[in-house]
Amino acid sequence: ALPIYLRGAAGITGEPGSLETHIRQLDKALDKSRFHLQQTENIIRSRTPTGPELDSSYKGYMKLLGECRGSIDTVKNVGYKLKEEEEKLSGFINLNSTETQTSGVIERWELIQAQALSKELRMKQNLQQWQQFISDLNSIWEWLGETEEELEQLRQLDLSTDIQTIELRIKKLKELQKAIDNRKAIILSINLCSSAFTQADTTESRDLQERLNQMNARWEHVCSMIEEWRCLLQGALMQCQDFHEMSHGLLLWLENIDRRKTEIGR
Repeated sequence: ALPIYLRGAAGITGEPGSLETHIRQLDKALDKSRFHLQQTENIIRSRTPTGPELDSSYKGYMKLLGECRGSIDTVKNVGYKLKEEEEKLSGFINLNSTETQTSGVIERWELIQAQALSKELRMKQNLQQWQQFISDLNSIWEWLGETEEELEQLRQLDLSTDIQTIELRIKKLKELQKAIDNRKAIILSINLCSSAFTQADTTESRDLQERLNQMNARWEHVCSMIEEWRCLLQGALMQCQDFHEMSHGLLLWLENIDRRKTEIGR
């Protein structure tokens, strides 16, 4: 049954359907917008997420903001249509109560818009930091795997006392040491940032902490393997006859230079 004021309008216009439809659409839109506004306000007041839950949290929040804006736009559009209907039936209907509800919802959205944007920016910034963190962690993890395998192969090689072979291996050692030095800052950054991403008491956070522990252990292992290989190469170099002959020749050459300088000084 139509409300009394709509019956009156129907008696005059004979077309109550449009007005009744718009009022029902507005009631539905108001309920939906209040629900979305309440959800948005709850998220604004809550802790800004970090770590593994960020991907889904950010997507969910952006979806909610889109739904919130959509429902507010619907309230505005239907409210505008109702205003036109009211003007057509001026003096026969009064939609003040509906207008008050509509303006109340719109004002509520306008009040939280700045906070909603601020929350969005914080989540976006946290998400970018999280993505960089994971990218660095995956990159280091991959490099550790390749380097461990390479060092294991190098350790299994026979210790040659051939000067050319030793020189090639020393060159390889320098390359590996340079790669280590280039990644020290990344390892430090990962460890410094990790506390922000492992605070939550979740399975994902615990798994991440375990992965970080393994990364640090593998890093120390690679560093110790390189140092061990350096000592082995140093030992092989000391046993190399060519090295001793070359060193002896250099010493004689240096002594000869010193002697000439002394003679010139006289």
